[in-house]
Amino acid sequence: MQQISPDLGRYPEIIEFNREFIQLLTGVSAPEQDQLFGMPLELLRELRSAGDDFNALVDQMPCLLVELSPLIDHFISSPAASRNTCNEPRPPEHDSWRTDVRVYTVGLLTYVWAAVRRDPDAARLYLGLRAESIAALAQMTLSELRQLAEHSPDSLRARFTTHPRFWSDLISVSRLTHTDIDTSAIARLTALPLLVAQSAILAS
Repeated sequence: MQQISPDLGRYPEIIEFNREFIQLLTGVSAPEQDQLFGMPLELLRELRSAGDDFNALVDQMPCLLVELSPLIDHFISSPAASRNTCNEPRPPEHDSWRTDVRVYTVGLLTYVWAAVRRDPDAARLYLGLRAESIAALAQMTLSELRQLAEHSPDSLRARFTTHPRFWSDLISVSRLTHTDIDTSAIARLTALPLLVAQSAILAS
């Protein structure tokens, strides 16, 4: 395996996808619900109050902050069901948000689909995908990607939500932006140990 360093210059689009994902979590149309993209409600409220300083810090993250594996695993475990449109009844007040999530996911899946084909090792590090997810995604057609995105409002997850401190630490760091502390370096160091550890697990 080639040496991989977490350099955002290799995947500059990650910054834009992270910005859009945070907007899906914090925008005015986003549901006020516990476990939205796997995030506890109390933490979600903190995130929504963090403001522009947090958004600037997100640009320093050396990896994708949205986790696609749960969505792709749904396809792997039940490909026939994944090709059907979700028809579960949903509150109409969230229809606009759910549409925004699907549109976002189509773009993200298409981007990641191309990335895993050219560099699967880097995709595991930057994008947080298991080998099985990478293989399944690489074989999908563009039509299947669009169909899979129908499930994204319920299957996308914020990355590292299983870690007890990652998101809360990131929010705390964002509040230091008006000090002399290099918050961008702290933000990267917050993510790097988890990124390397997760990459090792996914590679095993």
